[in-house]
Amino acid sequence: MFFFFMGQPVLKLTISNESVVSAAAYASIISSLADDYSNLSPGRSLAVAGVEEGSIITYLADLANSGLSGLAAAGNAADSIRKLFDAIQQAGADFRSGKTSARPNRFEAGMVPFINMATTAAAAGGSCSVKVDYGGDKAEFTVHSAEALKLIADERLPVLPSSRVAATRPSLIASRLPPPRPKHRRK
Repeated sequence: MFFFFMGQPVLKLTISNESVVSAAAYASIISSLADDYSNLSPGRSLAVAGVEEGSIITYLADLANSGLSGLAAAGNAADSIRKLFDAIQQAGADFRSGKTSARPNRFEAGMVPFINMATTAAAAGGSCSVKVDYGGDKAEFTVHSAEALKLIADERLPVLPSSRVAATRPSLIASRLPPPRPKHRRK
């Protein structure tokens, strides 16, 4: 299947893991990427272009562009994939800096994929990254387990009620969190 997308712009998702990644956690990342992609680029959808073993490496490409040739088609897909990458990178920066609260009023593009990537990294004890590499456009964004655990412990990263990671691996995430800080009461 991957050969069908050769030469086309792709988003590479890599999950490096020390422990098993649940199928639900993997699906939540793929699903949230596809949802945001469709919202950022109406009329377009992501397709799984290939999967490799070792770490979990998944190549995602624009479905509408899968059988098309030509610079215009590849350019449109590259722009759409870059929009998704930029949204995830911005969401990560906002959560890391504390600009976005752990309970946002609404979820902007990139937030749910970042949250799913971070909670999966925390549960799997590894990292999650997305990478764009097409023509001269090369960029990579990674969230590591230690960083994700710190965001969760500092209550800067929400655990989504619908998060399949939270539902399937709560004890593993909890076991990796540092002990809670005592809350000081004012007199």
